Amino acid sequence: MSNNTKRDYKIKHTELFGGDVQLQQSGNISRGYGGQCYCVQECCCSSALGSGPTIESQGELAGLYWYSIDQSFVLIQQSTFSLPFVKPNIKLEKFVALTNHFQERTQKGKFQRKYRIQSDKFLPKGIVTIREDGRVVGQAHLCDISQGEKQDLECGDDPDVSFTRQVKILSQKRDSALYLINLNIKNSKIKSIKYEYKEIISSAKFTINPKNDKEEFNNKIQLINEGFQIIDEQLNSNQELNFQYEILLEYKNNQDQSQTSQNYNYN
Repeated sequence: MSNNTKRDYKIKHTELFGGDVQLQQSGNISRGYGGQCYCVQECCCSSALGSGPTIESQGELAGLYWYSIDQSFVLIQQSTFSLPFVKPNIKLEKFVALTNHFQERTQKGKFQRKYRIQSDKFLPKGIVTIREDGRVVGQAHLCDISQGEKQDLECGDDPDVSFTRQVKILSQKRDSALYLINLNIKNSKIKSIKYEYKEIISSAKFTINPKNDKEEFNNKIQLINEGFQIIDEQLNSNQELNFQYEILLEYKNNQDQSQTSQNYNYN
């Protein structure tokens, strides 16, 4: 809580609401406080300093989470007052990930550093600062997250986990195209790390045909509605993985393109 004025304020009582708070202004213009904490308070001017209050959870109210500060405290002029807001038990899963969109050309790049967060309590929308070994390693935006829900936090590129995706055009026709893809994923770290790869295919109809020599690698390519993914895999230190697969895109009329249809075939 910040006081940017030139006088002190003594806060007698404060209530905080976490969630999607919608307010109406004149002219029927809606103003939303989506995911933020909206504060209702009573105050009077004072120069006296109060003892440090605590924020107590009052439970859920009409789809919002309600908190209160019953002790008085002082907001000193030109200052910021901070209090612990929620004390959840957090689970953090560290991994690298890449969401890639299908292209007909060769691509190179880095994977993203990510943390998958899960809380045993509701967490309101805000900026999350992530630390490892007591050091700040990134910040990310957190949306409202309910108890037990998982959410991914992006913290920038990882310079040590890279990919190269080479494309070979096998055939191109008026109503279809066939591509051979070679995907190389490399971990240059001295330690292993979990990775996830997702490829989005926007064509109305596509067929994915894994072409790896090992059946194990074929099974790692999992079909999803918008393409395929390779998840829940550990990339060892200085390890390179190579995946090969064919993608058949079929183009028909506009009516067909509006209906999504996928096939997943193995040789």
